[in-house]
Amino acid sequence: MTMLISSSTLISPLHFFPNSDPPYNLLQSQPSLSLLSKCNNIQTLKQIHSQIIKTGLHNTQFALSKLIEFCAVNPSGDLSYALSIFESMDEPNTLVWNTVIRGKSLSSAPMGAFDLYIRMLVSGAEPNSYTFPFVLKSCAKSGNTQEGKQVHGHVLKLGLDSDVFVHTALINMYAQIGDLDCARKVFDKSPLRDPVSYTALITGFVSRGCLEDAHKLFDEIPVKDVVSWNAMIAGYVQSSRFDEAIAFFKELIRAGVTPNESTMLSVLSACAQSGNLELGRWVRSWIEEHGMGTKLRVVNALIDMYAKCDDLETAWTLFEGLPQKNLISWNVMIDRLLALNGHFPDTSEVPYDMDEDLKEGALSHHSERLAIAYGLISTKPGTTIRIVKNLRVCGNCHSATKLISKIFNREIIARDRNRFHHFKDGQCSCMDQW
Repeated sequence: MTMLISSSTLISPLHFFPNSDPPYNLLQSQPSLSLLSKCNNIQTLKQIHSQIIKTGLHNTQFALSKLIEFCAVNPSGDLSYALSIFESMDEPNTLVWNTVIRGKSLSSAPMGAFDLYIRMLVSGAEPNSYTFPFVLKSCAKSGNTQEGKQVHGHVLKLGLDSDVFVHTALINMYAQIGDLDCARKVFDKSPLRDPVSYTALITGFVSRGCLEDAHKLFDEIPVKDVVSWNAMIAGYVQSSRFDEAIAFFKELIRAGVTPNESTMLSVLSACAQSGNLELGRWVRSWIEEHGMGTKLRVVNALIDMYAKCDDLETAWTLFEGLPQKNLISWNVMIDRLLALNGHFPDTSEVPYDMDEDLKEGALSHHSERLAIAYGLISTKPGTTIRIVKNLRVCGNCHSATKLISKIFNREIIARDRNRFHHFKDGQCSCMDQW
């Protein structure tokens, strides 16, 4: 949905000149800035930006900070556009620095947040308690231990280690990069031990398979929230200790804690991976009794559970009943239907050292498989699906596509690096020679 902006909407009797410092209330009431809250695409944002320039609002840090915030952290924004506005500013204040650092930490190149943090220090702007969580997050996502420790040193120098958000970010950073000793030291030295910091450390232990240590920490939490419970349940599932995951779930219910969507996804995963159909049915009845049976992610998990427990009829009924199917919905059904028709992934094609389940997951997410699933979602039954791939199609995807063409009665034309493949009725025009 595109929001059209008429010139009359944004006419302002005021013009703001360079180096002006108008009252906050006057800025906040400006029509062009109020429209930012309704903006849902970058084209409209650029229209608003042009009006901001016309009225001279671009001479105020407040207006530019609002523009940058939208572009840097809003899903409808554009980080590169935010950075271009940022680079045009003479002396960005701490709020603006924090916003671009946050945007970079959430991007696919998170270490750019650390680079911006260094520039911030050089510029003379003073970091605060809102700066460090995002800088530490960028170090964690990038696995940069030394840079993370340098930031920790600066936190101590500024006396911000007593801030609850910075404290939790430090624990998260050390836990994510695998330095559990440092994570534990930060936790033990601080009086700030709330469920959030406990859960941060528990998640670190769980991610390294140290479930006994995680369980001991969990028992120490004075008031356990659903996030703490979820961390333990997910940890047991990830370690294939499904009975313990289910036991934790039942204990959570007895404790009077209300499970959320994340809880149910972990519990259904435990049922699916253990093949416990009876338990899965009990979990489904609980889900429906508590009004969670219409959530797409939960229904997808139910479909996966039934499919992996060989109750394909119920899985298909749930799948057909979905008013809107996404890629996960289709991939779950495709994978199971392929298995029933004799297709099993050849994991020898995955050159990485990982568990077999992860290798199978990697194969199911090849670009052509996702493109076919999207084609099934977005086209009418019987429509030919056409895809293009710039690499040679792998053997797994080739044999899978043959079966998909037969199961769903679709012609699929795929162009890879070498040739065209015309899949129809379970056969390919290349005769398996490509």
